[in-house]
Amino acid sequence: MIRRTCLALTRVALILAALCWGMALVGAQTTTNPQFIPQTTVQAPAQSQSANSPLLPKKMKRTTNEERRAAAARHADRRAAQLRKHHGQVK
Repeated sequence: MIRRTCLALTRVALILAALCWGMALVGAQTTTNPQFIPQTTVQAPAQSQSANSPLLPKKMKRTTNEERRAAAARHADRRAAQLRKHHGQVK
């Protein structure tokens, strides 16, 4: 009888300890900043000279099949030249 009572009290104590420990961890995870950091207003920077520059990048255009074929031919020519120059050892 005494053993059963001791086991029951031990279980309850362990459960309470685990709950208290869990609550302490939850309390440690919440960050409260007691010091108030005032937010400064950020002004937008003035427009730079590059925005008005005539050398703005152009919009991308679609690549046609003819351009792809021409690029593939240029690449093949370069590769063949490298093969001829380095005797078949191209990276």
